[in-house]
Amino acid sequence: MRHRAIFPLLASCLAVACAAGGGQGALPGLAWFFYETEDEGAKLAYGAPSSDDVVLMLSCQPHSGEVTVSAVHEDASPTIRLASARETADFVGRTDPAGFGSGAYVEADAPADHPALVRFARTGELSLHDADRSARLPVRATERARIRDFFAACRAEA
Repeated sequence: MRHRAIFPLLASCLAVACAAGGGQGALPGLAWFFYETEDEGAKLAYGAPSSDDVVLMLSCQPHSGEVTVSAVHEDASPTIRLASARETADFVGRTDPAGFGSGAYVEADAPADHPALVRFARTGELSLHDADRSARLPVRATERARIRDFFAACRAEA
């Protein structure tokens, strides 16, 4: 499993969001960022600007039709739950407890055309669920193109 030093604040961000929002809150000061390189493929991250503090990472090899979903869970659950409107996805993946206190780094593979991901790409609405808490990961109008560009890069070629 590839370690990434980009998720150190997930548990505290989820705790702050849930405390502020009664169980479902937006994470303050975070944004969506899109990166694409020939070596690493396409990456869409929700995190703090100009830092390695990332709550959720989506990545893919161009036109593979597959997305890798990465997050850190406060518990050791191997499941990443994402929701977009009425579409919910439970992506079961690989866990690695190293370096995250009592939590675990989780990485799961998903089809780029999963209904929850398609709805997210279309509406910009997404929430991440961890144990009994959830946090909204809103997309600002200025970030919509980043989401579209990521999913366009990941879609399988016909």
